[in-house]
Amino acid sequence: GEALIDMEARGADRTTVRSVTLDMSRSYIAACESYMPQAEMVFDRFHLVKKLNEAIDTIRRAEQKQFKEALKHSRYLWLRNASKLSQKQQQRLDLLKEAFPNLGQAYRLKELFREVFDAAQFTKRLKPLNEWIKMAWDSGIKPIQEFVNMLHDHWYGIKTYFKRLANNAFAEGVNLKIQEIKRIARGYRNPHNFILMIYFKLGGLDLKIH
Repeated sequence: GEALIDMEARGADRTTVRSVTLDMSRSYIAACESYMPQAEMVFDRFHLVKKLNEAIDTIRRAEQKQFKEALKHSRYLWLRNASKLSQKQQQRLDLLKEAFPNLGQAYRLKELFREVFDAAQFTKRLKPLNEWIKMAWDSGIKPIQEFVNMLHDHWYGIKTYFKRLANNAFAEGVNLKIQEIKRIARGYRNPHNFILMIYFKLGGLDLKIH
């Protein structure tokens, strides 16, 4: 709501918005339907991977309650892409995957999801993704099955993602920059000054005296 007010205060018209990239939160979906019913909703890769990582972490936490020491300090290993792990980290992960079959299977599905999504994004064909969904459901792992149900419930926005190739990578980059500005501007007492700082940093404004 506040973002729309700010957008329209600068001359934009919400009725001209054709697509909105958003999280699969019910509140966000309801707000989009209420304020911009004409816009197509897009659920992009960033948010899908985030949800799948949450499923992986749920499985890890359940296992860690029973085997605390074995899985201690392993959260990073399960959530990072295999290609970004060091050799030592990969070796530990390989041992843990064997020791914890459910977690290992969920991790392999996560890595396969990344590969399948890469292929689907390149070819625009959703069949491999549908095959992954069947494989994930057949795993019988409850948090993974819940993720599959979420994909089914939000398929309309996933199809739109591939149709429009929309994503929020730019928005996420802007958000990271704002967080950095917030850290730097910790001493700002006036919110208006903080907003001006954001516009100055992100807008590329040249305020030099000529």
